[in-house]
Amino acid sequence: MVSDKELVEEEQRLGVWPRRLLHVETLTSHEWEDGNVYGGYISPRYNAITYTWGRRRIEDPKGPDSVSALPIKFKGPGWRIPSIKPSHFTVDEFRNILKVATTHIPKDKLLSQTNWQPPEFVWVDIACIDQSESNPRSDAEIGRQAIIFRHADVVYTWLTTTRHQNFAKNLKILFEFKSFDHLGIWNDTAMAETQHLPEARRASSALTNILSDLWFSSLWTLQEAYLRPDAIILSRKGETYPLFFADAMLMDLFHKGTRIGDDLHGKLSRLPLLSRADGKEFSNTLSLVKKTGISALGTGIAMAVYSSAIDRTATRAVDQIYAIQQIFGLRLGKTSLDARLRVGTSLDQLNEQFSVEMLRCHPLHGALFVRSTPTEIGKGWMIGRNIAIPSRHRFGNVAADFDGKATVREAAGFSNESVHGELWARFKGDTCSYLALDQACTRVDMWFPLTGILPATTFEVGTLYICPDNSVELQKTGVSWDDYIGTSAGEKRPAEGELQRRLREKLREIFAPDQLTVLSLGSDRTAQYQLGLLMVRCKHARGFTYYRRFAVLSWDMSYTEHNGRRCTDREFLSVKSGWSMLSERFG
Repeated sequence: MVSDKELVEEEQRLGVWPRRLLHVETLTSHEWEDGNVYGGYISPRYNAITYTWGRRRIEDPKGPDSVSALPIKFKGPGWRIPSIKPSHFTVDEFRNILKVATTHIPKDKLLSQTNWQPPEFVWVDIACIDQSESNPRSDAEIGRQAIIFRHADVVYTWLTTTRHQNFAKNLKILFEFKSFDHLGIWNDTAMAETQHLPEARRASSALTNILSDLWFSSLWTLQEAYLRPDAIILSRKGETYPLFFADAMLMDLFHKGTRIGDDLHGKLSRLPLLSRADGKEFSNTLSLVKKTGISALGTGIAMAVYSSAIDRTATRAVDQIYAIQQIFGLRLGKTSLDARLRVGTSLDQLNEQFSVEMLRCHPLHGALFVRSTPTEIGKGWMIGRNIAIPSRHRFGNVAADFDGKATVREAAGFSNESVHGELWARFKGDTCSYLALDQACTRVDMWFPLTGILPATTFEVGTLYICPDNSVELQKTGVSWDDYIGTSAGEKRPAEGELQRRLREKLREIFAPDQLTVLSLGSDRTAQYQLGLLMVRCKHARGFTYYRRFAVLSWDMSYTEHNGRRCTDREFLSVKSGWSMLSERFG
């Protein structure tokens, strides 16, 4: 058994290289050797394949349903390659995909690199990670998926249940479809004529057919899709799909699926003449776009992808963390090189580790979500699975690669401490009273020419945007959380401006001025949006003061400047003056 020290030293030598690579021509899995050597090849380029097979493996290799497995040879210690049900893919089909991955020349490479040749090596999980349980090196390699996929030359997405002809037809329909808005079907006249409905039905059906492939329901592939959205799509037989001047990639599908999802969300209630069958079909399509995580992947926001992971399928419960942790660059539980983290291996322990490490390493992203259900006292800092992600349209560009690059400005810090045997959090950062922020944003709304009539409108939101948790504190205001985070198509929700006005009035009415505090979390990539956490100061039964989350906030800095003039509240809203440093218990 390899020791902790040996694993650490080994990974220092590995750098960005995988522990194993498969040489496709000889079907030989080679171990990494010093100098980045694999079977005599020095620093070889490699491609990678993302696919799903765990739910279709044959558990008993000697049973009546047994079939042969891919005959991979190993240099160094090996393992039994699992057999897969032929209905999912056959050994010959797997061989063919490996061949495609080392012979196909992507169209963009042809255009940009005249001498580019496919690599001879592929990283594919069954040949490069020991599939047996409790192997420390395999566990550690699961914690290096981001490095492995990001350093692959080309990644291929193998849709094992998709036939080329059907997929090509559906893809063509999907990409020729501009948008539901473009068809003009959202008004009564056009709907009465129904001339555009057939095109809308075809697009909806095409997207549903594409997303029915098992790849779109696997949890592990969700992580791989986030890491390499430029992965080229392959059919079961290994055919690619031409799209403009390149092969069709996952990102093309994500963007189109997200656009259709955005078109559908909240608009179905505006179709009074839509038949029940059409309404059901469009609602099902929207549900599938969300359930598969396509809409989340289209945003590029990692926490949105994490929140969609609950609808993906994994063989083991703990994979809810292991199969998604690398989009944040985290290594938890048994995949960590830190002996402290390897102590906890249950799902509850992994969820706690995830929350601790997110707040420590990525404090803005670790706090930028809203809860769909109330939490118990002391646990408000934990992320959990019951979360929703605020609208990206009001929180700016917070997409990040978590690969060491500074993509957002993070202003607050979080740590953890034990309180009477329970794990709590502490925050430290610039704070102000909510009342001061509310008043400053109101003055900006009155000052900025395009928002000067905001107090009399119900549609425009203005400078400040509040997205509350579904909490006991919110219930006291009488405001419905479902109005803020609608998940079903066709919901008749109040206008955004009216919702915000109503909530702000209730906050001023119910809470004392010193009871609500805003913690600055930082800003988005463009610095257009300042982001914050609205907290309620509380008294614990044991006598100590603590803060509970109430909502996440954003305020739009573009309203503080116009034609070279700046409003007097700009410095305050930029968190440059009028804020005070505070460190308190958080739960």
